[in-house]
Amino acid sequence: MKKENSISRRSFLKSSALAGALGAIGTGSTVGVLTSCGGGESANAIKPLKEPGTYYVPELPDLATDGKELKAGVIGCGGRGSGAAFNFLNAANGVTIVALGDTFQERVDDLAKKLKDEKGIDVPADKRFVGLDAYKQVIEKYPGSEEARLAMRDMKSIYVDLNRIDEFAALASAMPGNIRFDASEQDSLTYMAAEKIYIRGRVEQAKESFGKYLQTFPDGAFGLNAHYYLCLIGKEQKNYDMILEHSGKLLEYPDNPFSEEALIMRAEVQFNKVQFADALASYKMLKEKATTAERRLLAETGMLRAAYLLKDDTETIHAATALLSEAKLSPELKNEALYYRAKAYLNQKADKAAMGDLKELAKDTRNLYGAEAKFLVAQELYNSQNYAAAEKELLNFIDQSTPHAYWLARGFILLSDVYVAMDKKLDARQYLLSLQQNYHADDDIESMIESRLNNLNK
Repeated sequence: MKKENSISRRSFLKSSALAGALGAIGTGSTVGVLTSCGGGESANAIKPLKEPGTYYVPELPDLATDGKELKAGVIGCGGRGSGAAFNFLNAANGVTIVALGDTFQERVDDLAKKLKDEKGIDVPADKRFVGLDAYKQVIEKYPGSEEARLAMRDMKSIYVDLNRIDEFAALASAMPGNIRFDASEQDSLTYMAAEKIYIRGRVEQAKESFGKYLQTFPDGAFGLNAHYYLCLIGKEQKNYDMILEHSGKLLEYPDNPFSEEALIMRAEVQFNKVQFADALASYKMLKEKATTAERRLLAETGMLRAAYLLKDDTETIHAATALLSEAKLSPELKNEALYYRAKAYLNQKADKAAMGDLKELAKDTRNLYGAEAKFLVAQELYNSQNYAAAEKELLNFIDQSTPHAYWLARGFILLSDVYVAMDKKLDARQYLLSLQQNYHADDDIESMIESRLNNLNK
């Protein structure tokens, strides 16, 4: 609760400090109060030194206490370093700056001028260090100091940026002050340098650096990370062999965090290289490991396409069925799965199962799968000698039409076959001649028309 007669923080500190100072003057264990020196109710009235609930807060000095002169060097003379230097000089009497160091000459010169102009401190030229030499000089001249430790830290960062870790390791071992730079730190810094290069977009240099890291540290702590980045570089450069090599290394440790992405890249490469059996195996592994619905869907789609191109009907049927059970499936993928499964069923003489998928596809002849499915439904009716039903299906196909002219042309030819079977040869001839007059694509339709017309002329 705020009191009405509140005092400022400054006056509070002063009054509290005064009370505390007076309270520190004691005359014995029995004396708990001091007498007033004048005024008031009584000269001998006893007043408490502190009011109940008050606390002693010592007043803080504006400057550090004087003592032996304190010398300091500045490593990094930019905005922060310059500000820190003047904060240091303003914090106490008897402090000075005797050395400056930075990777850039301009920064050293600017701070030296400011120190001379504003503080009268003249840092001699031999105590102004530029470039990596600045850090080396600090370490050599002041071994074991905090400044030397900071210099080594900053120099380490510079060598990492320059991707010269081996050079830094050699330098560190030659520096005074019992500086330790063990193999594990060299391992991590070598990797960090390569990663920084990649992040900066220098892909070819990063490729070389990651390769060097793996050669230098074959069992390094960041080996998996390096193999992963090399996979990404391989993808960027369309170097498929590189992807296969490094994804294979990642998959030697199947539970690592890069497994899924490695499998995605690996399976895609294998598929594009027409290595469908390998791609199928990779997609199966991806499905087992998939942590998201999107990646599971990607795996199932890859399995379906690889199995279909392998002409493995059993795998195709299984993969299509799994894909069709997905809750969120695009119409395009649904049509693709139905089509591949229907073709696999037909190959296996499972005509009834195939017809179910074909009829579903045939509902929409605007897409390629639907146009072919419409034709295949009629073909199956024709093969089973259900000519009336085949005729009805084909006439419906002609009425619906389709942008996929090839399958519509195949429908006309099949309709001529249906009419020949129904002994309606005149109708068959009319449809063939009409098709011959109006269809001009360079495919097998023309030869189909000619062979059937020749048969009708016999």
